[in-house]
Amino acid sequence: MRNPGFGQVETSAARGRVWDAPVRVFHWLFAACFGIAWLTREMPDLDLHATAGYAMFVLVIFRCVWGFVGSPPARFSNFAYSPRAGFDYMRRAITGNPGPEYLGHNPAGSWAIYLFLATGLAATASGMLLLAAEHGFGPLAGMVSAAPAQAIQQLHETIAWAMVLLFVWHMAGVTYGSWSHRQNLVAAIISGNKQHLPPDFPAVPRHAGAAVALAAGVLAGCYAYLHATGWTESYATLREQAKSSSASSAASAWTQECSECHLAYPAQLLPARSWQRMLAEQQEHFGDDLGLPAAKLAALGDLAVRGAAAPGWVGRMVQASVAAKDSPQRITETEFWRQRHRRIAKERFKSDQVAGKHDCGACHADALSGIFSPRLIQIPQGRPKS
Repeated sequence: MRNPGFGQVETSAARGRVWDAPVRVFHWLFAACFGIAWLTREMPDLDLHATAGYAMFVLVIFRCVWGFVGSPPARFSNFAYSPRAGFDYMRRAITGNPGPEYLGHNPAGSWAIYLFLATGLAATASGMLLLAAEHGFGPLAGMVSAAPAQAIQQLHETIAWAMVLLFVWHMAGVTYGSWSHRQNLVAAIISGNKQHLPPDFPAVPRHAGAAVALAAGVLAGCYAYLHATGWTESYATLREQAKSSSASSAASAWTQECSECHLAYPAQLLPARSWQRMLAEQQEHFGDDLGLPAAKLAALGDLAVRGAAAPGWVGRMVQASVAAKDSPQRITETEFWRQRHRRIAKERFKSDQVAGKHDCGACHADALSGIFSPRLIQIPQGRPKS
């Protein structure tokens, strides 16, 4: 049963603490994590995006636990309003009569909390599934195949947009509540103090230690994850590592043969059947005749099969996007390539610094190595070709 002490209150001049420190730290860290995740949702910032997502997951779990063991205003039992109560509150607010003021969360605000926790958990869970499906890392690595990655990505984006709409609704409610009750709710979630409290209202414990532990744990975890992924390394260091990896791969017969005319695409970027078809049709190799002897064809075919059978994250995604009956001859024909590059203006592929859509090395410093690190993506800002 909800404690009536945290429900409706009569107007008074008393002021005191309502929100403990862990609730306030959760509130602002959650908002920051979502903001960072939203602004870093493109590939070059994948490490930051994942870090914000993991931090959000930890925060949601903490808030769920704190909803049972925290100070009274933070407990779910003290804002356990029904959906009908929430709709009634919003209906009254729309008509200009919000009704009595609430000491803690009002009925509509309580449902904003529930929905933020639910969508936050759904967003982070779908994000972990996506990391496992696309890149093969994270706590679910090895448990999710690449096949459903596109569907998971669409679900993940839908949840993120739902959170944006929820944020807009929440801000509208905070603004209206602050105006209608002459109560600065933003200042309250910063300081923890609210006005209009009953004179005999007991002070809420600070729980400063729990708040410091929460903030320190989240920040330390973020740094540890970013350090493990190499994000704390400089771009120059990562580029040198990519060059070293590319140099080692350049010694292979595959690279030596293919690089005479173009970038020696790593074999993982197409299924083995595509390379086998390409070699079998060497007389019609994009308008040229390769003229390779049978022994070299056999050797290259073996390298192609072995390379395609051991793909990295890009290779897994490309191959998963190709229908089992298809054997595309261009990487740019695959669904994965098209989806990943859909936001890049066509003019970028026609600049004086990019040879065309096939020129992976123009944007990916580690293209030859086959690693395709998100941090090594730099799209050239060249001029249109004359």
